[in-house]
Formats: sequence, structure tokens, C-alpha cells
Amino acid sequence: SNEDHHMNLMKTWAAEKGTGKTAFFTTLSSADKAWVLQNVEDKSLFPKEWGGSPPTETGNGKTACFARLPEDIKTNLLKKWSAANRKHSDAFTNLRKYHGYEEENTLEPVAARLGELLGKKVGFAPDCLNAQIQVEALQNGDVLVLENVRFYKEENSKKEEDRMKMATVLASYGDYFVCDAFGTAHRDAASMTGIPKVLGHGVAGDLMQKEIDSFA
Repeated sequence: SNEDHHMNLMKTWAAEKGTGKTAFFTTLSSADKAWVLQNVEDKSLFPKEWGGSPPTETGNGKTACFARLPEDIKTNLLKKWSAANRKHSDAFTNLRKYHGYEEENTLEPVAARLGELLGKKVGFAPDCLNAQIQVEALQNGDVLVLENVRFYKEENSKKEEDRMKMATVLASYGDYFVCDAFGTAHRDAASMTGIPKVLGHGVAGDLMQKEIDSFA
């Protein structure tokens, strides 16, 4: 039933801690799904009717099989697919680790596009941990986009002290914290959980609310 299908999706989402591995897998072609699953070393994880080899035809339960795999195996499989399909290497970015500036992931083009959509100039701070001057220059109605927080090791540091140092700087730029990043809201990162800790509050944005309502 639709209710059972919905509950299964919710269980998968919860087991994957919101990383969306299975959701991404569903976007692949049947042939690509078969290629991904072919890299599973333990063939006993496959349905018996497959005979040890995932079928390339559609409608053979490949997504259901992938959803049941252990999380570490899912991650490694998608990493292999990403490495073998370089033109799509940025399709599942939350599998990647960021170490410093990477031109392909800068948010400067985002700031430019946002300006086009808003019909006004949008500022860009190339160093999100040293943007006080740009912030202080803002007037009512101005918009400033900070550089990608994942360029900084403190963002996802395992040490809370490191994360909170970064969060303190980011929190100094504003008075309110609104989170609209449903897909990463589960992460204990400087920009996700650190900022509201410093400010003492945090609220969900419209997109976050829509995601939550869809599961209600």
C-alpha cells in the first residue's frame, strides 16, 4: 500500500541519517544500477533469483536491494560509481570531503545568479571566517553570500571546540538563524548546530517546513 511504501521510505531515510544514498540510487538508469551492484563483493546480499548477478532489465528490485545494504557498502559503491563517471562526480557531493578551496565548489557564481533573480547586486565574501568588513557595510535590504563553509576543516571537525570557534565567528554576522537545509540538518557541523548554540535560538525556513510537512 501507499502507507507501507511511505513507511519504508522513512525507515530508509532514517537509517541513512538523511544522506539520501538510496534516493540518489533511484535516479540512475537500470544499467547503472546494475553496474553499481555488480561491485558488491558479498553476492549473498543479492536476491536468490538473481543468481549472483544483478539484472540490467528494469523492475527487478535493484533499488530495494541497494536500500537493504549496510551503510558503509552503500557509500563505497557510490564512490566507485562517481569515480568511474567523472562527468557526474559532483552528483552526490555529500560523499566528498573538502580540504581547502576548490574552484568547482565556490559559491561565487551562486551569488551572481542570486543577484540576477533578485534584480539587485548581491555581495560575496570570499572568506566566510573573515567577512566582518562586508557584513558591517550591509544596509537594510542588502544580501551577502558567504563562501562555501565546507572549505574549512572546522566545519565538520570531530572536535566540538573547533566547530564552536567557527560557529562563533559565523554567528557574529547576524542576529537570527534560519535553517532551510533539510538534507544536512542532521549534521553536527559548525554552520548547522554550532550557530544556533551561540545565538541561543534557531528556526526552520519555508523549505524545511515543506519537507517536514511531506512526512507528516
